[in-house]
Amino acid sequence: MENPNRSNIFYEIIQRPAAVKENNEDQFEKLINKLGLELKELRIKFPLTMLYTSLHLCGFGYRLFAQFHSPQSKNMKEEIIKDVTSENSIQRLLLVTIAFGRGIDPPNVQRVIHFGVPRKMEHYLQETVRAGRNGQFATATMYFNSNDIAANVEGMDNSMRNLCQNQDEECRRKLILNYFNFSVEQSGQPLHLCCDICKKR
Repeated sequence: MENPNRSNIFYEIIQRPAAVKENNEDQFEKLINKLGLELKELRIKFPLTMLYTSLHLCGFGYRLFAQFHSPQSKNMKEEIIKDVTSENSIQRLLLVTIAFGRGIDPPNVQRVIHFGVPRKMEHYLQETVRAGRNGQFATATMYFNSNDIAANVEGMDNSMRNLCQNQDEECRRKLILNYFNFSVEQSGQPLHLCCDICKKR
């Protein structure tokens, strides 16, 4: 495995209030509404964005945004893949689950958002490095709450818990790369463009 460091991706993790299921849905709907307003304002200038979340929460955007998940029809999946992997994609915001798997490499994704926490660091890296493949500045933002990383969450790896709980300490890029036994290469990128932890320094 070669060093997966993408110096053009800015990593940030934002903690949401702990919530019961209904409030979790409210918080997701607020995020969707915020993105919808941004899309309405920016239109074609809206950065091509992939929003990873659960199948249940994808349902909140079904009338507004394209979605890619396991129950989706084969034809619809093929149409979405064909569009987002082209240089002139018309999609601006795509709601996806982990069903959007390996081997699908959209070239112009500028922003990856997670609402919720992937269970494994391997999944998180695979999903975030879909941003910035064209070498342009890109962002990877994850929204989480304490319920997402609780001890009783089945399959949740401690590496993801540590990444989320690290709010003021180590560089996020360093934590991710160290997990895969790589180090941060000096790229000349200003610290404030590395991650939200480095930006505070």
